[in-house]
Amino acid sequence: MPNFRPRFAFTLIELLVVIAIIAILIGLLLPAVQKVREAAARAKCQNNLKQLAIAAHLYHEDNGRLPANKVYPAWTGSWSPTPVTKGSWNYHILPYIEQGNLHKSLQNTAADLTPASFPGGTPAIPMFRCPSDEWPATSPVCNYIGNLGPHCMYQDCSFRPYDSYCTGSSVGLTYPKGTDFGDTAQTNQIRGLFSRFGAPVRFSDIKDGLSNTLMFGESLPAQCDHIRGDWLNWNSSRAHGTTIIPINYLTDVPYTNWNTPAPSGDRCANPQRSIGNWAISMGFKSRHPGGANFVLADGSVRFLTPSITHTTYQLLGCRDDGMPVSVP
Repeated sequence: MPNFRPRFAFTLIELLVVIAIIAILIGLLLPAVQKVREAAARAKCQNNLKQLAIAAHLYHEDNGRLPANKVYPAWTGSWSPTPVTKGSWNYHILPYIEQGNLHKSLQNTAADLTPASFPGGTPAIPMFRCPSDEWPATSPVCNYIGNLGPHCMYQDCSFRPYDSYCTGSSVGLTYPKGTDFGDTAQTNQIRGLFSRFGAPVRFSDIKDGLSNTLMFGESLPAQCDHIRGDWLNWNSSRAHGTTIIPINYLTDVPYTNWNTPAPSGDRCANPQRSIGNWAISMGFKSRHPGGANFVLADGSVRFLTPSITHTTYQLLGCRDDGMPVSVP
């Protein structure tokens, strides 16, 4: 006779227990997977900064200065006529990041009031993007900005909690006040390495030493209105960030109208968190938990946290304060 063996099936309760165990295991594994993914993104971001610093060094070797925004007419302190872009610092390093053909394709480079442009528009460059940032990868923005140093921004909004750090003597340091917003072509008016209007900075101008001075760091298009445009533009690419703003200071409130009502529109309606309050939005920011990536002028990469003392941060931002500083 055939040997019939009884078949056992899962009961509904047993099935629910198995599903619950699987859900718990997934819940335990997901944070670990996310940590691994973020660690990889952070490493990629650090490598991008390293490559940008190497490119800046190669540019300096060939040109005797760091790359900088170029505008026409050259900035003399007047907005009439408004300067037009002839290439941001991002553009000038293209030959040194294997983008030589793109560099050669730039149009309208003559000394006139026609903005320079690429045929077909400015492309997205992977090296300019941090993989942790949620801004669309196809957007031609740059997550990395040059170090302006301890500078004030324009006096637009009433909330300006860190302006005392624009002048060293106000906080027990030695550096003089630089030009607000970095709007100058004069090297001695810039405390860091980069400015909006192309002040020439050489390695010999970094009196405090390349290993003690920030070169590039991260920022977020979602939290500052000045890096939402394409990286070719001298203003939208925002060549610089100020160190007077603490690392990862949150500015997540957009505005609707630039100048309605006049003179500042609704940019200052929420001055504590507005992306248009440059006194707090134009700092270094990232999506990495606990801090942001920077590269020093000697090419070494550091992950700095918001807990860094604000005095140390200013000394790292300033190239010529003459004071000792220990890099975290």
